[in-house]
Amino acid sequence: MASLMSEVIALIINEGGTDLFIESRGTLEDKRDKNTILDALKAHKPPDQFAYNWYLKKEPLLWLADALCGITRSHLLGTDDSGYFELIQEKKVVSGIIYRTVASKLNA
Repeated sequence: MASLMSEVIALIINEGGTDLFIESRGTLEDKRDKNTILDALKAHKPPDQFAYNWYLKKEPLLWLADALCGITRSHLLGTDDSGYFELIQEKKVVSGIIYRTVASKLNA
């Protein structure tokens, strides 16, 4: 999880993002996430206005991320017959998928 979060933070910074919304997973997990975030920010030098914060599931912006993850998961599992994944690619909401396994990360 930490390596994925670091990778995503680097992508956000490289694309010019300035805000990171994180779904709270509880006190212990949030503390672990914060350490990962701080390490990633040191490594990737974000703009001064870069902000991050934790939110509960009731935050509507998190619903969008959950929906996109669900659509992508269904696509990868081959259970998506709705055409939603093709639609979000067509509308350029998702430009592609970077699929990694633990084994591929160890061999990289």
